Amino acid sequence: MSNRVKRLQADRVNQKVYFAKLAIGQYQSLLNDSGSAAQALQMAYENVCFHSHGIVLAYYQELSHYYTLQLSQPTFATIEAALALQQRVSPELATLAPLLNGGYIGDIIAEYQLCLYAAQPNEKPTPTDDSIGVAKSPIALHQPPAQWLQWLNALQSQIEYFRNEQIEY
Repeated sequence: MSNRVKRLQADRVNQKVYFAKLAIGQYQSLLNDSGSAAQALQMAYENVCFHSHGIVLAYYQELSHYYTLQLSQPTFATIEAALALQQRVSPELATLAPLLNGGYIGDIIAEYQLCLYAAQPNEKPTPTDDSIGVAKSPIALHQPPAQWLQWLNALQSQIEYFRNEQIEY
């Protein structure tokens, strides 16, 4: 992989980290403002979830480019399968596997899934906010901003470690 492509992929991941940290800051600000509407908090929280999940997806893309895999939407499973077909192994995937299954990357993905696929609405009618016509619902915030920062810093450190250890042949 050329240095230009490698740099472009790294820049995309770094950009996603930056956006996620901005979203965490916005979410923290809204939490500190006692007058924040539940919907504004939910929007900020989902923004954190989506950007954090985007880091994982962008890193999968970076990893697939590093291994010169022709994957349009790389995931852990598709990268693993493509490398297995080529009888290659990835130390990055070996390290990521436990982080996906019970580690902080799995937690990020689980939070993203909770935002993406909302729980069944209650049987009782929910009052609406007439100004925007959206149902008001009790917000179920799952993780505090400090936890998100801890996850993102760990993910960013792991990605930087991987990059430093990669060698082009």
